[in-house]
Amino acid sequence: MDRELLLRRGRRSYEQGRLRAALRVAWWLVPLVLTCALTTGAEEACACIGVALLAGVVYLRWRDRAGAEIVAIGSVAGAPTLVAGLAVILLQQSRVATSLVSAEAVILFSVGLFAGAWLVWRASRRVSGITHSLTGLAIAIATMALGCAGAGAVAVAVASAGLLLGGASIAFRPRTAA
Repeated sequence: MDRELLLRRGRRSYEQGRLRAALRVAWWLVPLVLTCALTTGAEEACACIGVALLAGVVYLRWRDRAGAEIVAIGSVAGAPTLVAGLAVILLQQSRVATSLVSAEAVILFSVGLFAGAWLVWRASRRVSGITHSLTGLAIAIATMALGCAGAGAVAVAVASAGLLLGGASIAFRPRTAA
């Protein structure tokens, strides 16, 4: 066999393996998107967010090990706000959108605040760089948006603000001298 042919086959097999490993995220993400779409009643929004989230996490997991780590951290950080968003939708069946001063908004903001702080704290221990933390926050916001899409744009904005402020509180905390 030709050496070049063997190198091409080896490279192709390697890339196919990386892609298969990256696509494993679909086993939990696709059912999550379907569940959110059916639960929230915002089928189109959940489908759009889900497709973008799936494409982003597959790319990050395929790209390198740090991408796979930050996908895991961002997904876990987005999960509490996703669940809080679904709970808010169940609590507000008679209303269309969350107002900025409602109890639901306070719940979403508080959960997002703690989730964002945890995400940046965890990311700083596992992967380096502010870009990884920002990528993790983007994944957490997209994951959260799946659960909050049915509650309206204000609910998504309030939970996003909580995630971002929670992350900023840890990222920009004063450093103590050792």
